[in-house]
Amino acid sequence: FFLAACFRLARYNVQTQDEPRFGFVGVPTPTAALVIVSLYLSTRQAPLPPHWVAAFSTLLAVAMIWPLRYPALKGLRGREVVVVFGILFSSLLACLRWGSAPVLFVLFGSFALVWGYWWIPLRPYWVAGVRPED
Repeated sequence: FFLAACFRLARYNVQTQDEPRFGFVGVPTPTAALVIVSLYLSTRQAPLPPHWVAAFSTLLAVAMIWPLRYPALKGLRGREVVVVFGILFSSLLACLRWGSAPVLFVLFGSFALVWGYWWIPLRPYWVAGVRPED
């Protein structure tokens, strides 16, 4: 996990592009750390077997260095802002019901492992004025 975070930071520091693009390449390290911490906090009472934790940590480490783009909050447009605020409001309600650690785990875990696969590729189809190469 630590080495993947170092590699991601090194890649970020050497990447230069003529034109800025929307989102991050790979899961941001703070997001991955939040997933790990919320996994621990949500399973404190009934810990997961060590091999499950190791597998999930490895999956997150791979997601940090994978060249898939993930959405960023800056640069969001109309519909995306509505969707993000809807997710945040739903998360707040879920935190009141189930506690913050499990909700953060599901929210950031799904971001880290799923959102990059559908948000960026489908963005031109549901957000006006976005080109596939953005």
